[in-house]
Amino acid sequence: AQWLTNIAEATGWGGAGTLGVNMVGTYLNDFKVQAAPGGVFTEYGGTDSQSYYGPYNTWRLNSTFTYHNWGVDWGLRWRFVGAMQDSSVASSATRTPAAPGQPNINYFDLTIGYAIPDSQTRLNLTVANLLSTTPPTVGLYPGSTIQSEYSALGRVYLVTLDQKL
Repeated sequence: AQWLTNIAEATGWGGAGTLGVNMVGTYLNDFKVQAAPGGVFTEYGGTDSQSYYGPYNTWRLNSTFTYHNWGVDWGLRWRFVGAMQDSSVASSATRTPAAPGQPNINYFDLTIGYAIPDSQTRLNLTVANLLSTTPPTVGLYPGSTIQSEYSALGRVYLVTLDQKL
């Protein structure tokens, strides 16, 4: 879903800028794999298994809220990674309710961009993992995490300069 509004047109407040919301989400009902014809199906959905290109969290959401005015863009992105069971204890046929694993996790990213007037230049700052959320650890090795799912680096700063020629 995506929504954008010109605040001045909607409210009558002159020069109030624009407000936008963008939301994308997925729900995985199941992900069953049968290793051999006639064999048992293994349920990977909702687990942290990294087999067959996993992990397979049931819910994922990515929402961005933006405000633009005076050449400045302010954005806050919310990334939600749903809980997953530890694949080593999940049942081979179905998910096991209340099995140990990784909890839900929320990441917040801040973005600020400024278009320098009459210059074709834009300066951007992104602060990823704004709250420096610590990722859950998984597996046999202490301190390991699933780097494709979680921010293993903690808070990250990125500054970019875009120049159109």
